[in-house]
Amino acid sequence: METTARTKYLALGLIIIASLFIFSDRFYSPMYTTESNNARFNQWIDYYSECDGYTVEYKNFETYRGDSDVMTLRQASTLAGDVQKVRQITGSVTVYFDWENDVIFFRGSGPDTTLQYCYFVNF
Repeated sequence: METTARTKYLALGLIIIASLFIFSDRFYSPMYTTESNNARFNQWIDYYSECDGYTVEYKNFETYRGDSDVMTLRQASTLAGDVQKVRQITGSVTVYFDWENDVIFFRGSGPDTTLQYCYFVNF
């Protein structure tokens, strides 16, 4: 009888320890920056989040669009080069993203210094 009680306590202990590992795995899993279903978009955000000199912030694209004077749609490779140039010139750059619309954008310079330029790419 004593062996059966020990076996039950041992089994109960193992179940508790196993459940702690299962639930703690959820707490320590990586937190994703976006809630987008677009894997390529998420890869871009993850890339900028991990690089030095880049700040990544969520911003609603429609609101940002209203605050900008000139909106320029870019190809993904062109936008990446533009962001890299700004980073090299200024030392840091903020890249904005709107995961509801899968848009990545940033404020850049243009020919007229009095205007606000926004360069963006849709995924």
